[in-house]
Amino acid sequence: MGHRIALIAALITLACAGLSSPKPPTLEVSQDAVTIHSGGQTLTVALADASLQLDTPYGSRDLVVNIGSPSGWVHPSQAVSPPKVYRGTDAVAALMTFPAPNDRKLVLHVDAYPGIDAVFIKSGVTGLYGGVSDCYFWAWSETLDSYITPTMSGPEERKTPPKTTRFDYSDWVFFSGKTGGLAVLTNGVVGCMPGGPFINALPKSRFLRPGETLDIGFGLAGLGDASEAAALSKLARGRSIPALKRANIRAQAKTDYGTPAPDWLRNADTYDGWYRDWSDDMIAKAHKSGARAIIRVDYTRLPNSETQPPATDKPNMPDEADPDSLLDLAKHPDWVCIDSQGNPRESGPGFFNTCFHQPDLRHAVLTHVCNIMNLGADGVFLDNAVPVRECYGPQFGKHTHPNPDATNTDDFEALAREIYKLVKSFGQDKIVVHNSGIAPSHWSYCDAQMWEGFRFDKGASEPVNEWPELQYAAEEHADAVRHGKVPVVLAYLGSMPADQCRSGTLYTYAFTRLYGWLMADWLDPTVSPENQNLAKAIYTVRLGRPLGDAKPAGDALYRVFEKGIVVLNPTRAAASASIPVPRDGMLADVAYDREVTASDGKLALEMAPESGRVLVWRD
Repeated sequence: MGHRIALIAALITLACAGLSSPKPPTLEVSQDAVTIHSGGQTLTVALADASLQLDTPYGSRDLVVNIGSPSGWVHPSQAVSPPKVYRGTDAVAALMTFPAPNDRKLVLHVDAYPGIDAVFIKSGVTGLYGGVSDCYFWAWSETLDSYITPTMSGPEERKTPPKTTRFDYSDWVFFSGKTGGLAVLTNGVVGCMPGGPFINALPKSRFLRPGETLDIGFGLAGLGDASEAAALSKLARGRSIPALKRANIRAQAKTDYGTPAPDWLRNADTYDGWYRDWSDDMIAKAHKSGARAIIRVDYTRLPNSETQPPATDKPNMPDEADPDSLLDLAKHPDWVCIDSQGNPRESGPGFFNTCFHQPDLRHAVLTHVCNIMNLGADGVFLDNAVPVRECYGPQFGKHTHPNPDATNTDDFEALAREIYKLVKSFGQDKIVVHNSGIAPSHWSYCDAQMWEGFRFDKGASEPVNEWPELQYAAEEHADAVRHGKVPVVLAYLGSMPADQCRSGTLYTYAFTRLYGWLMADWLDPTVSPENQNLAKAIYTVRLGRPLGDAKPAGDALYRVFEKGIVVLNPTRAAASASIPVPRDGMLADVAYDREVTASDGKLALEMAPESGRVLVWRD
C-alpha cells in the first residue's frame, strides 16, 4: 500500500500555469533526425532506427521500440523516405515510416502543441500475419522503486513489482527521480520490468489484417512532481491530441453481427476440445452423451503425403470426410503458398501453408466441410482463422492468381464466409467457431470466436494478461454478446503449477460467466490427480440464465444467475464484497468443500487477490 499524496486545488492551478509553454513549439529536420522543442522538453527521433531521445529539465531518457517476431524482439531500420512535416500555429508534427523485419513497417507520428509543455508520440505497426499476433512496446532503462498513479481518492504512490507487470489503466503515470521525474500520458498501458518501464498498446497484441495497425500513443514530459503530471493530463486531454485518443470500444456501428448464435450455444456453460480422431461413430457417441460435436478443421496448412514423415500427426479430422485424400498437397502443388523469396512456406514437417487464391482449393475445402456435416457433426471449429501470409506464386511462375487485387487474407475470409453459409444450410442450430483471437470483422460469418491463450498461455507458468487487457476485451465484445454472439476463451491451465490450477480455473470461469462468454481449457485440470474434483465441479456447474448484468461490489464484480452467483476480484489486493441476492439461504462454494450463507438479502465474501468464486444455491 502506497502512501496517499494530497492534491490542493491551488497547487493544480499553479501547476497548470507553469505547464503552459512560453514559446510555441518548433520542429527541425536534419539528415539524421527530427527534433521537436516544446517548452522545456526536447524530443529527437533518429531516422536510422526510430529510437527516441527525450531531454527535459529533470534528466534524459532514451526510448527504444521492440517489435515481436518469430526470432525474438526486433527493431526498425532506416526510414524509407524523408519525413513529412507540418508547421502550423496549432501544432508542429512529423510523420515517418520505418521498415521492420517480416515485411512490416512502423509508422511514427510525433507532435507538440502551443501551451502544452510536453511532446506526443503515436506509433503503429503493421501485421506480421501467418497465425502470429502482433505485439510491441516502447521501453527505456531506469531503476525505479515506485511510481505514482491516479486513483479514485487521488494520486497514490505504489511500489514497483519485482517482476514484469503492467499497471492498471490510467490517464497518467509519474516516475520520480532524484529531482522531479517523468510523466507518461498514454492511451495504452504502462508497466515495469526489471530493466525499467515500458508502454504497451491496449490490448497489447492483435491479429492484424493487411492495412491494419496496432497503435500505441503517449505523451512525455519531465516535471517537478505528481501534481504537475495530474495538471498536464487534464490540460492535454482537453485538447484533440491523436496520441491520447482511446478508441471508443463500445461504438462499433460498422460491425455487422449477422444472425445470433443458436440458443443452445448461448446458454451453454463451457466449451471444450477433444484432440482425437473423429468418425461418424464418435459423433454418435457424443450425441448420446448429450454433447455437441464440433469438428476442428485447419485449411491454412495442409499435408503433403510425399514429404510428410510417417510419425507426423495427421490433422484431427474424420477420415470419412476425405476418403480420396482430397486435401493432399502432393496432388495439388499449385495450392502451396510461395514466400517473397520464391520458396514454399513450410509449416512443420510435411505441412505447407496454402494459397487461397486458388479456386479449386476453395472448392475442395467446401466439399470437405460438406462431408463433415453429412457425418452428423453439429458444426466446425475453424482453426487459425487469422490473417495469413501473402503468396507470391505468380512472381516466380509457380501458379497464377485469378484476382491479383485480392490478398491471400481476402480470399481466405471469403472462403470462411462460404463455409458459414454451407454449415447453416444444414440447419440454423449448426455452428461455426473461429479460432481468431476474436476479430469484430468476423462476427457476421461465425457464431463464436476463440481467444486462445487467455490469461494462461501454453508453456507460461504465470498469467500473461493483466486485468486492464481483460477488461478492455469484455467491453470491446459486449456488443457482440448483446447481438447473440459468443466469445470463447481457451486457458492453458495445465501450464500452471498444479497447486495454482484451482485459482486459475475459478478466475477464468468467473470472468467468462460475468460477461456472457464461454470457457475452454482443453480438459487440462483432469490431467493431474489432485485437480480431478476441481474439474468435475467446474464441468458440471449449471448456473442457468443470468438475472442481470455484471455489477461492482467494492473492488469485486459479481453476476447473479437463476441457480447461483459468480464473483471476481480482479485486483492484486484482497477485497471484501457485499453482494445483494434475490433470497437468503445456503450456497455451495464450487471447487471448495464448504458453504456460504446469504442472509438479510446480502452475501458477504472475503476475496483473495486475483481470484474467482462460483456459488450455487443448495436447493
